[in-house]
Amino acid sequence: MENPNPTAALDAALSPDGSQVIYAGPGDIKDLWLADLNTGTKRNLTNTPDRAEFSPHWWPARPDVTVFESRPADEEYDYSGHPTVINLDGSGYRVLDAFTGGPVALSPDGQSLAFGCCGFQGVIYNWDLGATPLDPYSFNVSIQKLFNPAWSPDGKRLAWVVGGNLTAPDAWQIGVAIFDIGAHTVRFLHVYEPLGGTEPQMDLAWSPDGQWLAFINQNETQEQGRERYLWVIQPDGQEEYNLGNGYNPVWSPDGGYLAFNHSSGTPPVERISVVPYGQW
Repeated sequence: MENPNPTAALDAALSPDGSQVIYAGPGDIKDLWLADLNTGTKRNLTNTPDRAEFSPHWWPARPDVTVFESRPADEEYDYSGHPTVINLDGSGYRVLDAFTGGPVALSPDGQSLAFGCCGFQGVIYNWDLGATPLDPYSFNVSIQKLFNPAWSPDGKRLAWVVGGNLTAPDAWQIGVAIFDIGAHTVRFLHVYEPLGGTEPQMDLAWSPDGQWLAFINQNETQEQGRERYLWVIQPDGQEEYNLGNGYNPVWSPDGGYLAFNHSSGTPPVERISVVPYGQW
C-alpha cells in the first residue's frame, strides 16, 4: 500500500465497533466531527470557534466520551495540546489541564489518563479525583523529558519514551522507562546516547498480551542517522529485535500482527508493512 503524499495524515479515530469515526477539520481552526459510517451522516461534535481540537481517541472503557487534545485558537501550535473530553452527544466539554499538554494515554479500566510532554512533568488524571503529578524524581531517576505515555494492557505499568541523564550523570540519553505505579519503581529499556542531540521519538505501543513493547529510535549509530527504526522489546529487557525502518506501530486487536509505516525511494514513498507476532 502506498501513499503518494507521506506528509499527509488523517487526524481521525475509528470506533472500536467500526461504525463511527471522529475526525478533525476542515479549516485551520479545527473542530471534531462525528460521522456514522452506516448512514453517512455527520455532525460537528465540538463546534468551538475559540478552540482547535485534534488527536481524538475512543476510550473503550468509556464508550460515551471521546478524549482529544485542544488549544485556544490564538495559541501557537507546537505539536501538542491540552487533554480535553466531550460526551458523544456534544455535552460536557471539559479541558482537564490548561497548563500541561502532550499525547494522552487512556487506562484500560476507564479511570485514569496519563499525559505530559517535553519539559513538563507527567500527569496522571483520575476521572473521579483529578490530577496527580508524576514526578520522575520521586522515583529516584533523572528524567528531564517525557513523551508519549502508554498503559500496559493490565493497567499496572505506564511506559514513556524519555530523555535525560538516565543511567549516566553527564550524558544526554534516550530510552524507554516503564513505571510500575503500585510498586513505585522504574525500569529503563534500550538506553542510548543519540548522535546529534535527537529528541525522543513519539511512537510507543504495547502488544495486547503485554509481552512486547514496540518503540522507535533515531540517531543511535552514525549509519542510522536520522532514519527512524522500529524495535520490539520485552518489558523485562530480556529480548529485543530491530525491525528496520519503521514508525507508527499499531497492533491488531487480537495481537496476532504488528503493522507499521516505513518509507523508501526518492522521492520517498510511504508504505505499510505487517509482521506476524513473534516473527521478529
